Amino acid sequence: MADGKNADPDRIAIDFGTSNTVISAWNDDLGSAETLDLPGWSKTFAAGKAGERNEEISVIPSLIHFTCSGRQWIGRQVEEQDLLDAPSTVRWMKHYLAGKSPVRLNINGSSMSYFEAGEVFLRSILAQLMEHCRSRGHEAEIVFTVPVEASEQYGDWIGTVAEKAGITRFRLIDEASAAALAYQVSLSPGDSFMIIDIGGGTTDVSVVAVDADLSIPSKRRCRVLGKAGDDLGGIHIDRWVVQEIRKRAGIGREADVSRGLLRACEKAKEILSFEESVHIGRDGSVGELGEPLLFSREEMEELLDSHDFFSRIHSTIQRAMNAAISRGYTEDRIRAVVMVGGCSAIPSIQSTLRRRFGNSRVFVDRPIDAVARGAAAFAAGIGFSDHIQHDYAIKFWNSDRLSHEFRTIVKKGTPYPSTGPVATLRIRGTYEGQRQFGIPIYEIGENGGRRGEDDLEIVADSSGSMRLIAVQTHIDEGRARFWMNENNPTFLVADPPAALNEARFELTFGIDGNRRLLVTSRDMKTGGMVTRDHPVARLI
Repeated sequence: MADGKNADPDRIAIDFGTSNTVISAWNDDLGSAETLDLPGWSKTFAAGKAGERNEEISVIPSLIHFTCSGRQWIGRQVEEQDLLDAPSTVRWMKHYLAGKSPVRLNINGSSMSYFEAGEVFLRSILAQLMEHCRSRGHEAEIVFTVPVEASEQYGDWIGTVAEKAGITRFRLIDEASAAALAYQVSLSPGDSFMIIDIGGGTTDVSVVAVDADLSIPSKRRCRVLGKAGDDLGGIHIDRWVVQEIRKRAGIGREADVSRGLLRACEKAKEILSFEESVHIGRDGSVGELGEPLLFSREEMEELLDSHDFFSRIHSTIQRAMNAAISRGYTEDRIRAVVMVGGCSAIPSIQSTLRRRFGNSRVFVDRPIDAVARGAAAFAAGIGFSDHIQHDYAIKFWNSDRLSHEFRTIVKKGTPYPSTGPVATLRIRGTYEGQRQFGIPIYEIGENGGRRGEDDLEIVADSSGSMRLIAVQTHIDEGRARFWMNENNPTFLVADPPAALNEARFELTFGIDGNRRLLVTSRDMKTGGMVTRDHPVARLI
């Protein structure tokens, strides 16, 4: 991959969901993540703490429609053009992808797999995001979320899609870890927690444990202890509300259900998460209703109870817990219960879980965008443990090979803040009268490579590039490299100028609590300190 061109990329997370896809970007100024809106494709959901409607969240419905002319409609466009049930509309893509479905769809006379449809959907979104970043003069670093139990094939597919879209900086994080990061749950290696995802069509409960060894970070931070699911979610609630409203309005069971009534009932469900009551059909969008019908939150809770909604949630939780118990993890060991999915915003569902687990263990403030926000935090370097997540190297010129190479100075898994030097190097002059010595720092990608432990001397040529003396090992050519301090380079000035082959500067590197790589430099000719704990680049 090519060297990166910006030291401070836009850090963006994509939570590709079965019903909705949420995009979140890290805001350094705020120290938190914000959801992004893609005009025309996104729609908004009300959000906020339980019972408080104080924010809106942008989501992209996970829908794509293929027209006969070869054009695609994405997200909200599909809904607005009433194409949800059209033969060439693809939905529930993630569900089929995670299950490695072999089914092929007939799209305008051509055969298409869910993997192919999902690729078009994601690449369309990535193209928009790349354009957004380019307009800001930035590169993009993308984090994709994956189900905690997803196969390697799913993760590989995500990576292939990203590469085809031209994304050179991307990582994966499991959804459970991302949700926990969003809620700032304090977890240590070996701790267990529960993720309850009540989404559009299903309820999924996972009991997961934080990996015992986080000193070697990877895309998967958690392992599943127990998992259970039920075909129970928002679409079922919508159906029950529709049936209740039709019954009250005296509409016969044999009559067709209009799209307007279905959408009105879906909207009512969302509103009742924040309001005590709602008038269904007040805006005149439901033709079969003679007049608006008042529907209250209490009535919806009674409706859920009559359909055994709450008991089925408890049953699903218990089945997941039974599997965890068989592995030695009892319910009292669950450190946190993290709720995600649109239906988790329903107050009665939240109350049900708080009664079971207690208020302090249930986290539910941001159920719709928690996973995306946590993934954006992960992109910004926030994690469960205080360890550097990548290798970092200094670039040098290998005079024997006549090529630039890289030497690791910080290994992934290095704890921060460091208690002592993480690397010590010496720089020699490469020509008479040399005044400037550059320190180019690179992030090294994940695809292999070898590193050695040999003593190191580096020299800088007249262009500021580094040359290594007595190199025994080096970073493999195939690994991705990203120049971390290109836009904010560090130069050491020799006064008086350095002589040819003079060992002029000794560099000592450390890492502070904010993951900044610090350099202390000593002029070996004068004995003076040139820099002390000078920040060179922010590590991840």
